Amino acid sequence: MKFSVAMCTYDGARFIQDQLDSIEKQTRIPDELVICDDKSSDDTRDIIKSFAIKAPFPVRLEANETNIGSTKSFEKAIKLCQGEIIALSDQDDVWHPDKLMSLESSLLSSPNAGLVFSDAEVVDEDLRPLGIRLWSFFFSSKERQLFKSGQALDLLLEKPVVTGATMAFRAEYKNLILPIPTGTQLIHDAWIALMIATVADLAFIGEPLVMYRQHPMQQTGLFAKADSIDRKDSASRQECFENLARSYLRETDLFGRVLKQLQSRSDVDRKKQIKTVEAKLACLNRMVAHYKARAAANAGAKRLSRTALILKELLTFRYHLCSKGTLSAVRDLLA
Repeated sequence: MKFSVAMCTYDGARFIQDQLDSIEKQTRIPDELVICDDKSSDDTRDIIKSFAIKAPFPVRLEANETNIGSTKSFEKAIKLCQGEIIALSDQDDVWHPDKLMSLESSLLSSPNAGLVFSDAEVVDEDLRPLGIRLWSFFFSSKERQLFKSGQALDLLLEKPVVTGATMAFRAEYKNLILPIPTGTQLIHDAWIALMIATVADLAFIGEPLVMYRQHPMQQTGLFAKADSIDRKDSASRQECFENLARSYLRETDLFGRVLKQLQSRSDVDRKKQIKTVEAKLACLNRMVAHYKARAAANAGAKRLSRTALILKELLTFRYHLCSKGTLSAVRDLLA
């Protein structure tokens, strides 16, 4: 079975050599490594080219002429992969030597599984262990039991638990997962896992097969913090609310695709999951309406119009369901 690795890079010169070396040292080396570089401004591409000369497997470097972002770069790399199994790779992690062999063995022994993922060891930028596992943040032992009992989709509809840096999936599902949506809170790995879970089982390996590096320059990580929108000035609040409305609107499209996929299945009973997705869509539509109203209330509307908008949101309980209740309403009124 041919095994491909899809990697996305951007200004990763500081760490990428470690990851490339760890891929080369796999007990089961990949049949190809496809890298999509998102117009790096450092030495990332030169490091990749030097590695490709000596690598014991083909290395294909696709260089974006403009920045398209990590999601679309991963999408591009996945499209170019020719293997029957595709593993995703971040540029700044380090793989344990038996990672690919373990992922492949899991899929070979589980013909009904469309995707497999593992735990990871969280390390600092110098690869010093922080004494914690990745799953300790979002994949409890109880949730693992749900996966084992065939309820992976139910859990994934509630929250993402699959990290792209630890996953591999069957290439036969490319058409199902592509194109990968952008501009939503669900990033590429969560989308891939969710869509494959609508048609296949998901397997997992409890051992950490990746050293998951945490450092200030990474795009995603475990310790990010969000700003409070309610503390911004009126103009900034309007922009934030408009962006939130657009984001939730894109997410309704995303879950609309999930719903369509579930409704197309006649071989299994997905009534429970369909109801879950329909409830999710109702919630998202509520969020869209609420943040559009809050944006309008902060857009310099006359006092009477603003009061009417705020009163409507209070009467529909959307301030309490989508924001911080009366506190948010008062701040909109005084903006």
